[in-house]
Amino acid sequence: MVRQGAGLRLVKQANTSLIINVLKAQGPLSQAEISRITKLTKSTVSGIINELMSAGVIREAGVGTAGSSGGRRPTLLELNPEAFYVVGVDIGTTNIHAILTNLTGASLNEKAIPTLPRDGLDSLVRRTVELIKEIVQEPGIQMSELVGIGVAAAGLVDHKTGVVKYSPNFNWRNVPLKDLLENTIQVPVSVDNCTRVMARGEMWFGAAKTVSNLLYVNVGYGIGSALVIDKKVVQRDSEMGHIAVMEDGPVCGCGKAGCVEAISSGSAIEAKAREAVNQGRSSMMRDLCDGDPSRITAKIVADAARAGDITARRVMSDAGRYLGKAIAAAVNFFNPELVVIGGGVSLAGDIYLEPVLSGFRSYVMRDLYSDDKIVLSELGIRGGVLGGAGLILGEFSRLDAGGPPGRIEDVRSANSY
Repeated sequence: MVRQGAGLRLVKQANTSLIINVLKAQGPLSQAEISRITKLTKSTVSGIINELMSAGVIREAGVGTAGSSGGRRPTLLELNPEAFYVVGVDIGTTNIHAILTNLTGASLNEKAIPTLPRDGLDSLVRRTVELIKEIVQEPGIQMSELVGIGVAAAGLVDHKTGVVKYSPNFNWRNVPLKDLLENTIQVPVSVDNCTRVMARGEMWFGAAKTVSNLLYVNVGYGIGSALVIDKKVVQRDSEMGHIAVMEDGPVCGCGKAGCVEAISSGSAIEAKAREAVNQGRSSMMRDLCDGDPSRITAKIVADAARAGDITARRVMSDAGRYLGKAIAAAVNFFNPELVVIGGGVSLAGDIYLEPVLSGFRSYVMRDLYSDDKIVLSELGIRGGVLGGAGLILGEFSRLDAGGPPGRIEDVRSANSY
């Protein structure tokens, strides 16, 4: 049983979150309007507003219009975007990408540097910290003004501890990435799997801002997935990439045959295209890779397909169609409001999406199909870094579990989330 004091504290946290989110979405608003929208009593709203204003999280934004019966014009309130700041970081195999935002999510500075994974973990941590300090200090902001740093990391990640249990991209096992960064930079850090972080990015900045239930599919070198239920990211590994879609298909890295990752991922697209060119099939891809099939990338395949190359179109079509089949299996089971496809391969656009939709229509239950069920991410290659910012912004306003301390005054001094 929850103690009465703890229960009241949780209620206050929920009410504070509700007010912050309403002001973020609809502000400026008067206290009376906040009370009407949130259905909280005027005294409850007044008490929380006073605390948030004292902490600098809310500020006055002028006066509104008087009611139909006249009387005093109400003071309007809004979220103060400069109360605190947030950094999002995406640690990829090619680049470390970082962004600085205010509390509304507006980008204030953004940079990327090469990852250089061969230089080792210590070098990666040091260079990540240097990049964070650079993007924060360039606009004249102090590190003490950061409410937190959200990090997207590839691999199996324990979000509660910030430990990367396994990352094949970096050959990491049980790396305490949260502690390594936090102890160096002295700012609260949250770390999560890159695909779950990208899903958060869509909820905060992309196509899923108004969605409660989401399937996010990350199509890059491999295929990752994340589930959002009732606006909460499910903190368990979701492996849609290992749904079997082709009997006796190509062997996947997991050891099984016919997984959608072995057919529809960026690496699978590249392998299939290289095989076709090596077999002597006529294709402009040969010119685009300067006659060296080993240099064919998923982007080259997409560019050639978009230009009308028949071989490239066949590769993209097969990959997309089988991904659509896998998504249909997931939708038949989960039936989310929306499916968002992100990651590098999503940048191919309609040349990839159209066969995905074709495969989806062929295998999804008819009553669960709609033309707008599957969309491409609006965030492009910024999905991970914006998701990192969203990881902290979501925790700050209690959009999902595991947020910051209940009292706003304690946010700066929090040691963990």
